[in-house]
Amino acid sequence: MTKLYWYLQPETPIQNRQTHTLSIVNYAIRKAAARFRWVAAIFFMLGTLTAYGQCTLTINKATPSGCYSVSGTSKATVSVEVAWTNAPAGGYIVVTSGTQSQTILPGTITVTYAQPPGYTNTVTGTQTIVSPQVVAFEVDANGGSGTVTARFSNQTSCSATGSFTTPAACL
Repeated sequence: MTKLYWYLQPETPIQNRQTHTLSIVNYAIRKAAARFRWVAAIFFMLGTLTAYGQCTLTINKATPSGCYSVSGTSKATVSVEVAWTNAPAGGYIVVTSGTQSQTILPGTITVTYAQPPGYTNTVTGTQTIVSPQVVAFEVDANGGSGTVTARFSNQTSCSATGSFTTPAACL
């Protein structure tokens, strides 16, 4: 600030004013660059938090099959494609239609493989459940509409809803 005050004094020789003007411009550029670095750092941190902290859950489609008969009752199978990003750690996805629920466990899981009779060793491995996944529900085929919802077990604000229309009864 003292240099700025000194520059404004009328008795300052022209040569000093030119040198001082360059000092002020240099100072302004350095301050702007410092502010830009802070702003860029803040945006970078916020962007990183948003990218890794915000989960998304989508029902891409809910597709009913044609009508078929089960013990004299008209039925259809609804296939539901569920997609997600940034799944919350330790959570699983609950997909619901009416009173039925299916579960999707995103990420890496450990699997114990079935062995033939007489085989004594337990064989395990890991598998990665990736997005999207399809779950199915058997519903009454009556030409009515239905709803399917999906939500994370540990972050219920991350959810999605879809709808479908069943085929007309075939019996």
